Amino acid sequence: MRLKAAADEDDVTSALRRGPAAYGLARCALLRPILAVCAATAMCASTVPASAAGSRDTDDPISPRVLARPDPGPVPVDEDARNSPGGADTPVLVRRLNLNDVHALAAAISREAFPHGASTAYLARSDDLTDALVAGQLSDGPILLVPSSGTAPAPVRAEIARLKVARVVAIGGERAVPAAMLASAANGRATGRIAGANGYQTAAAIARVAFGEAANGSGGVAYVVARSGLADGAVSGQLVDGPVLVAPPAAGRTRPAGAPGALAGTVTGIGGKGVLPDHVLNSLPASGGNVSRIAGNDRYATAASVARHGFASGSSTVYLASGSDLSAAVAAGGIQGSAVLLVPRCGEVPSSVMTELRRLAPREVVLLGGTRQICASVAEQVSGLR
Repeated sequence: MRLKAAADEDDVTSALRRGPAAYGLARCALLRPILAVCAATAMCASTVPASAAGSRDTDDPISPRVLARPDPGPVPVDEDARNSPGGADTPVLVRRLNLNDVHALAAAISREAFPHGASTAYLARSDDLTDALVAGQLSDGPILLVPSSGTAPAPVRAEIARLKVARVVAIGGERAVPAAMLASAANGRATGRIAGANGYQTAAAIARVAFGEAANGSGGVAYVVARSGLADGAVSGQLVDGPVLVAPPAAGRTRPAGAPGALAGTVTGIGGKGVLPDHVLNSLPASGGNVSRIAGNDRYATAASVARHGFASGSSTVYLASGSDLSAAVAAGGIQGSAVLLVPRCGEVPSSVMTELRRLAPREVVLLGGTRQICASVAEQVSGLR
């Protein structure tokens, strides 16, 4: 599916002048700031049941709620775990989820995040990762990647069975996750769908489900990623203190006069000015007047900056994902509580990544994917971490 572009600049300006979405005013005063800016940037849509999106699903809509992740307890070490060279004088354990298929790898990441099961499994398309990226905010179940046609791959069906979920929820509309795909994955379980008219609106709908009435638009933070800069935003799922929204490319080049409401006390863009220009970021109103940016010189440095922002006190486990094939990094958004960094497939690991690894001081480093995703040479460099 190619997600529809957001409204053009005239539409955005018009929407800003009309005021906050009626949905936010009627249902939740606390959500007024988020819904207002969503309406201003064509990102708002109700969370709809799959049937409303043209699906054959018959379940109720996914209600806005606050999702609390249960403590998963200790994560068992994989059989291919190995101590890094140096023995006892090097405390870092390096292991690999040695899978090259993106669907099987996402299922393995689910086992990392939810070793004892989950109440919900979320399906997002694997060939366009926008929906999967923002779904990292949904903390009651993993993100499982599926193709945009056909039936659910065997590793996905097996992981859903292992999780013992009560419900399987599609992220995005019928073109993203068809009804037949959802039904084959659910295998008789209850189903649902979180969707908007496009990827921007789907992100806003996910924010409502994930944060519900706890969203504090007056003093909290909202993170904004660019649709064209998914490499910079790939690890944003690990940020759990505010919603992650997608900025439409048609956001006003200047902030329209009288723009109502605010997104949050602080609006933080993720990525450099090349993918998220200042005029787009500054057009999103912040009630506290605070607009900031998390960025580095490249995608690897940006991911390191995100980890530094989200894990100021370090992270006992760090996951390394390919910076060229972003599917593992996006799926790892469901592993909240552990930092995710990007590394090149082969070659020298950037100094920004190695510096952040040392600062995080992990006891364990997990490589996400087989050697088609991350070469042995990269693993060797990380194994020498002290």
